[in-house]
Amino acid sequence: MESGSTDELILTNRRIIHRWSIPKLFSKNIEHVDEYPLDRIKIVDGKVQAQYWRNAASENDQELRLFLRDQELFFIFWSDKPRDARNEIFQWMDAISMQLTGVPADKPADSSTAKAIPGVAWLTDTIKGTVDTVRETWTGQSVKQPVPVVRKPINKQCKGCHAPLSGIPGQLVVCKYCDTKQTL
Repeated sequence: MESGSTDELILTNRRIIHRWSIPKLFSKNIEHVDEYPLDRIKIVDGKVQAQYWRNAASENDQELRLFLRDQELFFIFWSDKPRDARNEIFQWMDAISMQLTGVPADKPADSSTAKAIPGVAWLTDTIKGTVDTVRETWTGQSVKQPVPVVRKPINKQCKGCHAPLSGIPGQLVVCKYCDTKQTL
């Protein structure tokens, strides 16, 4: 007989699966499976609405919050080392964002996760901008900024049944009608 509750969070290409159980003292644990389709997660301005949240009551409890069209979900990640839980949440946010939009999630820059003194990032950006402007003025050479790679969603037809498919180029998708696996 298991002594504690168990939780497992699984990300597939179509949904998030949360398996959990409630321990019972004199009987078998009650098992639950909750499924949340990824297409219900809100996307605003090309960004998946997922958020890292640090629990103020316990620094070991960190939350992954997901904003769906009809509800808000939160999953608590616990670790003896808060940084490990935070990093695992960021990995989840990246994986969900990559699956839905093809680009990694933005990392929060708030004081709860920043490694630098507040205001230093602004100061360094200002100095860098000033140095770049002076360099461009005196040398005539412009400082090229890296262009972010954004993979745009595409639409194709299933090779098996010709049903419409959509996703990111290079993404492995499974047709919901005939279960044919194919790369877009």
